[in-house]
Amino acid sequence: MKRVYLTALCVATLLVVFACASNSRNNQAVAVVKPVAQDDASPILASAAPEATVASQAPATQPVPTVEAPQPPPLPATPTLPKGHPDIAQMQQQQAGQLPKGHPDISQMRKPAAGGAVPTAGATSRPVMIGNLSVRAVQSTKDGPAIPAGTAVVVELYQNDQILDKREGKLDQGGVATFDAIPVGLGVQPLARVNYNGVDYETAGNVMDSTHPDQQVQVAVYESTEQQPNWQIRMQHLMLQPTTEGMQVMEMLAVENPTDRAWIGKSGADGKRTTTVFPPPPGATDVQLAGGFHECCVKTESDRIVNSMALIPGISQFRVVYNLPVKDAKAELALTTPAAIGHLMAFVPDDGSTVVATGLEAGGVANMGNGKTRFYKAKDLAAGATLKLSVSGITATAAPAATEGATTTGTAAAATAAVSGQFAKVLAGAGGLVIFVVGGMLLLIKSPRRAKA
Repeated sequence: MKRVYLTALCVATLLVVFACASNSRNNQAVAVVKPVAQDDASPILASAAPEATVASQAPATQPVPTVEAPQPPPLPATPTLPKGHPDIAQMQQQQAGQLPKGHPDISQMRKPAAGGAVPTAGATSRPVMIGNLSVRAVQSTKDGPAIPAGTAVVVELYQNDQILDKREGKLDQGGVATFDAIPVGLGVQPLARVNYNGVDYETAGNVMDSTHPDQQVQVAVYESTEQQPNWQIRMQHLMLQPTTEGMQVMEMLAVENPTDRAWIGKSGADGKRTTTVFPPPPGATDVQLAGGFHECCVKTESDRIVNSMALIPGISQFRVVYNLPVKDAKAELALTTPAAIGHLMAFVPDDGSTVVATGLEAGGVANMGNGKTRFYKAKDLAAGATLKLSVSGITATAAPAATEGATTTGTAAAATAAVSGQFAKVLAGAGGLVIFVVGGMLLLIKSPRRAKA
């Protein structure tokens, strides 16, 4: 009986201890998981062992995972950022340009591509207003000597055919002259001139503006000779505008020197040199030199235009404007060729008048939309050949007279502009054949060269 009592007492004691341990675990709401040893097949739930005992058995390098109670955690004082993100508070306190380590350099990011402008905060990019121009002289005569340093260079800046500025300089040892502070904001076109052995050589550059502020212009220069080359007129075009008060004519000539030396002509008895001579037709009045001539080296006589300017290799272009008398609604243009001519064309409005051509053949009629133009042509003409265009039945009224006080050069420029516009329309309506024959004639009109008279 005593043995039964003792057994019952032990069982009761164990039940009390178990109940107390279970109640303690419920109050703490913590389940302790024993870490898995390398030879264990699954984790063992230490349900009967005290928490401190189980934790002390865990390896020092293995943290003991716990499962927190479902109560919401307290809110942090500041928002929690993802791991590795820079501290925003520190970034806000940093001054401009002091970025976190490893951040791209914003000053480098703001640099534009080559040739651009650096944008400023809150403003658009500013256009480039100042440019640079370099002029290089190139010796173009075979086996010619190097161009010496100190050779004079002049640059003229044009806008809308008006000269805005003029710069002077000299070639350096490399044959280059540099001009800075070129005002390119509004767009200017440079005309570079190199004076070598007393001869001026010119080259027109491209327009310089805010998107093309820098440029190099190459000017070909040549050795000089007094020996006359076998020069010829590659192309000659005549624009006729007959009216009841007179017939206005503009001649455009492309003169070729086929050698690689500048022909300066031989000195005459007066010590002056003469190269090319252009005789206007008989009866011509109000002769105006509208392009290609330089006032230093040309003179107009009663029956000819005498040019003492050196004839440089390649093509030189000239323009002459004059009037022919009209009597009884008739006018006549008679030409004597000063040199061999490769191609010659004459243009006459198809206004109901009658044209009789001698030495030229009819080429057809070009419809320009606002009127028709007849053109006549000839090729491979020898020096001294005679050509005639007789126009009768003229009924067109005269063009408005020039205003009082207008200069000869201004009148020539106005006439050139009017006839050149008509010439361009003729080319557009005449077809590919005429354009091929004319070649680069319109380059004369677009050149920024000054009209010398």
